[in-house]
Amino acid sequence: FLIIEPKMVVIEWIANPVTDMYADAVVTVVLRAESDPMPQKSVPPPLLVDKSHVQECLLEMLTDMFGSEGISKMIRNNMVTVTVDEKIATVNVDSLEVRCDDEELQQVLLTAIKNLYQAIAPVKQAG
Repeated sequence: FLIIEPKMVVIEWIANPVTDMYADAVVTVVLRAESDPMPQKSVPPPLLVDKSHVQECLLEMLTDMFGSEGISKMIRNNMVTVTVDEKIATVNVDSLEVRCDDEELQQVLLTAIKNLYQAIAPVKQAG
């Protein structure tokens, strides 16, 4: 349990070797942040992902996986429909959220989308 207020942090936990280790780590981070606050100017800008590129790759991947006949021809309200063996899933091409009554198809789509995103999203380079 962690409570953060201006200039005060309260940490409570049930003591055991594992939670003690995590509590020690949290206390170390808090103390380091207090003694050496990072100036705002040294914070790197967030990495930007080109959404149109992600959407284009997503549609291409879905077509490769399920064929053009299994993918809706038009994107309506940022949603594309995937039909496989009479099972229907909708994929939000903006948020990459998947909705499907069939758990197996949903998991296949979620895994494929996650792997696609990891493959094309920029990676923060270690400095």
